[in-house]
Amino acid sequence: MKKALVLPALAVLGGLAGFALRTWQLSTAVDPQSGIIQSDHPATLGLLLLSALLALVLLVLSRSVPLPEPDALPNPFYCPNSLYITAMSVSGLLLLAAGGLGLMNTFLDYQELQAQWVPDQPPVPFPAIAVLCGGLCLAAGASVLIFGRSNYRGLNASGWLIGSLPPGYLALLMLIDYYVAHSSDPLLLRYAWSLLGWVTTLVSLYAVSSCCYRKPAPRITLFFSGCAVYLQLLSLADRPESFQIMAIAALIFYLLAQSAALTQNCLAPRMPSGALDEPENNQENQNQNISFDAEK
Repeated sequence: MKKALVLPALAVLGGLAGFALRTWQLSTAVDPQSGIIQSDHPATLGLLLLSALLALVLLVLSRSVPLPEPDALPNPFYCPNSLYITAMSVSGLLLLAAGGLGLMNTFLDYQELQAQWVPDQPPVPFPAIAVLCGGLCLAAGASVLIFGRSNYRGLNASGWLIGSLPPGYLALLMLIDYYVAHSSDPLLLRYAWSLLGWVTTLVSLYAVSSCCYRKPAPRITLFFSGCAVYLQLLSLADRPESFQIMAIAALIFYLLAQSAALTQNCLAPRMPSGALDEPENNQENQNQNISFDAEK
């Protein structure tokens, strides 16, 4: 199991280093009048260098993972490990809490805007995307708990397949919401890292689902999962809202758990064909020898 934790641990350590560099960049490399981030600042250059270096290392490590046979892993995320089920439980509970918090804040803000509305102004738009994000957080939280329990117990029921889908739909909606909120900002460096974080999160969650539907892509899954964890940890330096922080943390736990389980299953030694039959054959031979000696 220790080898399976190398790639997730590297993504976490890189994300913490990126968080520190991003914090340094936002505190010292931003022009106070225009808000432009200096591209030649040491924090900016260090962040770019760290991102390129980490992406290269993650690519090499993911490419070194052996590819199993298509039918060798009926459940590529099977992991009867207490650390795995703990991470999945934390992820599911965080998503449930994020969904409740997001819906509550959305409706409170909407009621406050309606109370301040005057007849001469245009009507207050209903926050449909925010409500959908909160609802999908609830659905994704329940599905993550089901998915984690199925992988922990080695169950391949229909709920196992369906449980891998809602987190991807949530990431897609969160990506759309984030892009709509920041697309009018002309300064790309102010939101590029968070945007890349949601893009890689969406791709990695799609790859996790593809592994469940007998289209395994373990190397793509591991690479983009590592990049997503790194970028999402880095983006926490932008101080997002509490709802987004909880959702990001939940998806980080989710991707770390799937990466460790997938790596462990790919690295697990394969038992040669007929090995399972050898003990039975040996037992039969022993019984035959005993009966032969008794006849003598």
